[in-house]
Amino acid sequence: METTYRKKRSVLLHLTEIKFDFNQYVDKAFRSFFIEFLPIETCFDLLMVFITEGTKSLFRFAYSILKVYKGPIKLIKDPNNFITELSELCHKAP
Repeated sequence: METTYRKKRSVLLHLTEIKFDFNQYVDKAFRSFFIEFLPIETCFDLLMVFITEGTKSLFRFAYSILKVYKGPIKLIKDPNNFITELSELCHKAP
C-alpha cells in the first residue's frame, strides 16, 4: 500500500523534500493562465475549455503539466528556481 501511495504522489513528495511550496506553482500557473508553461496556441485552447468547462479545467491542466514532466521535475533540486526551470522545460518540449 505504501508503494502505491508514493508512486501517485511522487512529484508532490519531491517538491516537499526540496521545500518548494506547491501553492506557488498553482498561483503562477493560474495567474498567468499557463502562458509561462504552455505555448500561446495551447493557452487559447485552454481558454476555450475554461469557458465551457469552468475552473476544474485549470486544475486538470496544472496536474497534467506535472504528470508530463514528472521525470525532469524530480531532477530539480533548487526550490528557488523551480518555476523558472519548469517553464524552460515546457518551452523546450517539441
